[in-house]
Amino acid sequence: MSTLESECLQLINESAEEFSYSLQRYKLEVLSSKKPSKHSDSIFGYFFLYLLAKGDTRRYSLNRMELSSVIDLDNSECIRIVDHIWKCNVLGDIPQMKQAAETLPKTHLKLGQAACEVLQEKKNNMEVRESGAQESKLQKIVKASNMFFRV
Repeated sequence: MSTLESECLQLINESAEEFSYSLQRYKLEVLSSKKPSKHSDSIFGYFFLYLLAKGDTRRYSLNRMELSSVIDLDNSECIRIVDHIWKCNVLGDIPQMKQAAETLPKTHLKLGQAACEVLQEKKNNMEVRESGAQESKLQKIVKASNMFFRV
């Protein structure tokens, strides 16, 4: 196990906020060597949850795509769970998403629950915005018809 890998694992166990910088270095190391270790699943899974908990879905998607060539999903239980949480979010299946978060390892559980809350909140905000946009379209149509009938 490399010193960088052990540093990342230690930061995960401490639930430290400075995790992102160490992980970026670890990610580059794994991408350059193309050989993930047995702890890569836990480290990358934690990083993906960290991004989702921060509401940074774009960075999640980009990092997930970038690491897809290196990650072996057959041996990556944690990453499979994070992927399942993401899929449930996209499908709008909140109960299934929360149930998947409950199956995360102890070190990832709190962050997984936070990610579910953020994703659920984001989904609710989008639905409110969409309904507001539909109302404003309807109001524009009513205004236009009022203008038409006044002439």
